[in-house]
Amino acid sequence: MFTIGHFGWHDMNTNDLERTVAFYTALFGWEMGEPDPNGYRPLTDQGNPFGGFFPMTPEMNAPANWSGYLMVDDIADTLTRAKALGGVVPFDPMTIPGIGLLAILFDPPGAMVTIFQHTGEGGTTGSGGSGETVIWNELVTTDVPGSAEFYSSLLGWTFVPEAVATGGYALARLHGVPAAGLFDAGVRPSPSAWLAYFRTPDIAASVEKAAALGGTVIHPATEITGLGITTAWLNDPLGATFGLMQAEPDWFDRLRMNG
Repeated sequence: MFTIGHFGWHDMNTNDLERTVAFYTALFGWEMGEPDPNGYRPLTDQGNPFGGFFPMTPEMNAPANWSGYLMVDDIADTLTRAKALGGVVPFDPMTIPGIGLLAILFDPPGAMVTIFQHTGEGGTTGSGGSGETVIWNELVTTDVPGSAEFYSSLLGWTFVPEAVATGGYALARLHGVPAAGLFDAGVRPSPSAWLAYFRTPDIAASVEKAAALGGTVIHPATEITGLGITTAWLNDPLGATFGLMQAEPDWFDRLRMNG
């Protein structure tokens, strides 16, 4: 089942479905299911479901973007508390028949995230450390202390106070399990934004292939000392930002112990 308080699904909201499909299926080899009545195309990676492509209408007037789903057990209560904490909820939750309830939330520094209450059958575990297509999620924020306080109060995440106070990399944990990272990179995909990392066995080859397919490298492949991971940031041809991560098998255990 989905893990409450963790990311459990990721959608690409696109204003050019054909270009989006061409780029990501060529880069990662993902498979698409049949569209629903709204044109939503579910995605699988070697048969494992993890997200989907949602074709936006011109009336939405929004740039292409990846959005991660934070799983909650009571969406109404979560959104009420989010607004009291300074978050912005632009519209009431939507019902996805047979699946769950969905809402968009902007945290106080302005990062968008999807909040989801699963009410259907089946599910998956939260992203990170268990072999998922989306291996990790990070919040690149202009306000590390403010963001940490918001998500701690909203989801029960805990942080090492010293990491938050210095504005460095702050690891969010839930019941001791790493859930996400928060940091201010100086150079960021937008003023504040959540960034999903897709697992790759060869980051150099993936970066090269993404560029050949029309993507743009905005942060070159960089090894993170001591964790056994190498990461990069890219924009797809429509300008949506995503991360790549090449990770050694024990990277999540290292993060759990050292983060």
